[in-house]
Amino acid sequence: MEATNSFTSFGGAAVAAAKAAVLALAQFVASYAGSNMNVAISAIASDLGTSVTGIQTTITLFTLTMAALMIPGSKLTDIWGRKFCFQLGLVIYGAGALIASFAQGLPLLMIGYSLLEGVGSALLIPPIYILVTMLFDDTTTRAKYFGVVSAAAGIGSAAGPLIGGLVTSYISWRASFILQVLIVGVIIWLGRGIAPGRCAQLLPVSS
Repeated sequence: MEATNSFTSFGGAAVAAAKAAVLALAQFVASYAGSNMNVAISAIASDLGTSVTGIQTTITLFTLTMAALMIPGSKLTDIWGRKFCFQLGLVIYGAGALIASFAQGLPLLMIGYSLLEGVGSALLIPPIYILVTMLFDDTTTRAKYFGVVSAAAGIGSAAGPLIGGLVTSYISWRASFILQVLIVGVIIWLGRGIAPGRCAQLLPVSS
């Protein structure tokens, strides 16, 4: 009986860890988006027939959009539910990356990258940490996976210029956005089993 309980406990922990890995991958992609464009500025400007300043403005607008909407995104997590906001953020982010990959001018790039990817990031990042809290009851284990997700954010920011530079150099800057679309698709598929529910039921908002 003890062996059965231990096996069940191990299996549950493994499933929770797998779900946490999906959340960490989502955090990685969101952080990657903030840094991968920096190494492709000249290539994008040349391809779209615009200025370097225009591309730099596009990158700045992405950061501002994400930062400005992060608190509203957290409030929507309370209202709409953590899994719904997480998935909605991924869909909006993926749609933005797809639009950006086919952009033929600066306005469409701004819509896809600055606006939609910024909005998507603001929606998907807040639920990530709440979902990690939901997955693990033990505070030590929870802290461990908070560290994993935070590390994924740092790795994504650091890997953005490296991966973005390699993809831009050997394929195209557009391929970097296509790569994001593919990864987001994988996250959406793998994240189907993440527990649904409304954040307000677990963490009531104080008046």
